Amino acid sequence: MSFEPKTVVILGGEPLIATKDWANPFIAVNYSRLLRRLGVRTVGVGHFFTLDRARFAGDFDAVLGGEPTIAIVDAVTGARSGYISPTPIPLDVCQPTPQSRPHSTATTRR
Repeated sequence: MSFEPKTVVILGGEPLIATKDWANPFIAVNYSRLLRRLGVRTVGVGHFFTLDRARFAGDFDAVLGGEPTIAIVDAVTGARSGYISPTPIPLDVCQPTPQSRPHSTATTRR
């Protein structure tokens, strides 16, 4: 709290988190409750928060459904609250530009 955060994103139930305390959604909820009592907005991210939405509905200011996407910006800034439906990550971010496409390897017939 020495950094006086306005919002804290709390991961719970994510298999990629190495620390067992943060991977447990119920421990994450306890952290959320403590932070909210101190006036900090909390955003939950994790499949347990979305699979059992009713159980965790009141424990966070916002819960991000699915994997983190651009919607996390709205959750962190407070523009959206409650459950935020998942949005697919754009798959065209690595589309080659015309300049970076390799030259055609087609051969001509003789």
